[in-house]
Amino acid sequence: MPKTSPAELAPELAPSSRRLVAMPLSELVPAARNPKKHDLPALTGAMAKFGYVEAITLDERTGRLVAGHGRVESLRKAKAADEPAPAGIDVRESDGEWLVPVQRGWASANDEEAEAYLIASNRLVESGGWYQDALTDVLGELSLTAGLVELTGYTLEEVDDMIAAQQEAAAASLPGAADDDDEDDDDNPLDKQQRTTAGINDRADDYAASNQRVVVLSFPGNVYVWVVNKLSHLMTEHDVESNSDAVLKVLEQVTGETAPAPEGE
Repeated sequence: MPKTSPAELAPELAPSSRRLVAMPLSELVPAARNPKKHDLPALTGAMAKFGYVEAITLDERTGRLVAGHGRVESLRKAKAADEPAPAGIDVRESDGEWLVPVQRGWASANDEEAEAYLIASNRLVESGGWYQDALTDVLGELSLTAGLVELTGYTLEEVDDMIAAQQEAAAASLPGAADDDDEDDDDNPLDKQQRTTAGINDRADDYAASNQRVVVLSFPGNVYVWVVNKLSHLMTEHDVESNSDAVLKVLEQVTGETAPAPEGE
């Protein structure tokens, strides 16, 4: 079957308009240069679960892709392995060709601009970063459903590490938890040991003098994740800013009593 050019697939498409056009998978041409790597197993798993969600983009000037190379490569591997087409991909009855929704209508001014956009479409997503606490909370909740976290590109081990770091940061904010790690590591080991011992004693004195007390609860890893997520929900539900306040609210509900006001307030 002769190949069809991008222009012939959508001859009514004006260069400046934007629309989705179903194009044969076999006729999608990658950019001449694409330095971006792809996690194909993760992409394949995500498309099997969520379907084809985000359309790839074609450059009208060159007829080549400028965004979506990983998705196209993942689709090709799935088709070659005789896997069913993911939701959102139609199959042409005449020859079994997969028809991929492609965003059409954008054209680069030159090769340099095309390559700049290709990199920008990937790099700007990376450079935005994350709100770490919010990301940890969401991934912690997803980890309670088997198989969901792996589809995000994170592993359960990474989520556990993120939750542990979040809890350590919270613990470090408690009274008496000042950082003693700013000293020069090249000091005499005996001096360092004495300084460490003094730091521990200082923390103990600060803790004893403060009006705060710490309750330590130990859970198996999976239960710990569940507890952290439930506490996060309780903080939102009761409009409080700490796990301690969330626990107080639950204890008040269970006992029917009102927690005493903190001394000195």
